[in-house]
Amino acid sequence: MKKPSALVKAVYHEHIARFGEPAQSIRYEDPPISPSIAAPAFIDVMVWPADEELNITTFATIGMSDAEMSEPGLRVELHFSLEGNVDPETTSKVTLFLANLSLYPFVNRSYLDWWHVIPEAGLIPHFTGMRSVLLHPAFVDGGWNHVCHETQNVKILNVVPITAQELELYRSAGIEGLQQYFERQDINLFAPR
Repeated sequence: MKKPSALVKAVYHEHIARFGEPAQSIRYEDPPISPSIAAPAFIDVMVWPADEELNITTFATIGMSDAEMSEPGLRVELHFSLEGNVDPETTSKVTLFLANLSLYPFVNRSYLDWWHVIPEAGLIPHFTGMRSVLLHPAFVDGGWNHVCHETQNVKILNVVPITAQELELYRSAGIEGLQQYFERQDINLFAPR
C-alpha cells in the first residue's frame, strides 16, 4: 500500500481542521485502469453527516491531488454535498461514485476545474435520472476554495448534479446563464430536482 505524500497529508489535515473527524472514511485502492495511465494509487472518500448546525452531509475525496492532471500544476479534490442525513446504502454509492469520478481526468488525459461540466458522469446516487455534473467553486463569497501546501495549490471542486435541461442551458447560455437560472428558480443544489 502506498503511503500518502506530504501534500495528501496536508489536504487531509486541512479537512480535519475545518470539518472535524469524519464519521466514515472509505479507501479505494489500485484503480482498475491501464498501468500506462498515471493516476492516484488510492482515493479516500470521507463523510461528515448532517448535524444541527448544518443540515448537509458532506463527502470529500482525499488523494486525488497526489497526481497532476494534464494541465501542469493543477491539482484538485472533490466535494459532494447532500441535504439532510444519508442512509448507509446511499453513502456507499456516493463514495464509489466520487472515487470513480476522481479518475475521470486521468483516464481521459484531461483536467477538471471550476465551472467545467461533465455531461456523462454516470448514474449519480440520490439524484435519479441526472447524469451530468457541474464543478462549482465555493458556494459563498470567501468560502473554502483551496488547500495550499508549500508551493502546491489544490483546488476544491464542488460536484453539483445538473438536469438534462440545465446541461442544455449551460451549452447554449454558458455558465452565466446557468447561474442566473439557478438564482431565478431558487434551485437547491444539494437536493434532487
